[in-house]
Amino acid sequence: MIRKASGLPYVESAHSDASWGGSTLYEDLQFINYDTTTSCGGYQNIFRLNPQSPDYSPRVIIDSATFNNVSRDAMLYMASPVPGWANLDDCGHYPCTGPNNTYLHFKNSHYTGRVQPSNVPFTFQAVPNNIQTSGGLTGCTLVSSWNAYMCQNKYLGILLFESLDNDKMTRTITPITVKSYNISSSTTVNTFMDH
Repeated sequence: MIRKASGLPYVESAHSDASWGGSTLYEDLQFINYDTTTSCGGYQNIFRLNPQSPDYSPRVIIDSATFNNVSRDAMLYMASPVPGWANLDDCGHYPCTGPNNTYLHFKNSHYTGRVQPSNVPFTFQAVPNNIQTSGGLTGCTLVSSWNAYMCQNKYLGILLFESLDNDKMTRTITPITVKSYNISSSTTVNTFMDH
């Protein structure tokens, strides 16, 4: 049980270049007694994207986690892009799209205790509630409390590409829409925020 606040710094807003590529792997973790609200009435989630992070978030793989007395709504939340990011100083005339292009992959999860997440499979993926992209994916169901789709689709992933031109930091050709060849899904990506 946590008895005091962490001494580690909390990064609320990223003001530097974001990561490019990579992934994060969490293995054999236990999450115990998570409800959607704290004893003080605050809202909580185990996995939550930073709502102030406009750029790429590496994919997250959660393998063999145990959720003991955890409600479904407390498992995760995916923030949406902030419309105010669409300005010349930040992302140009289109909001930064990092929050729309994230991916959490839960593998071999275990659910125990009195409270268990309802209708959540042991292995699934979570992708943002971006109807343009996620609404056309096979095997995905919207979970409104997560602001995300819960998917069982082994073909999901993240596509990354980068301009190799010398002037890539001063010239932009975005936003770019990428459309799937064989499903009714597309995604629009923008450059990283100009920090």
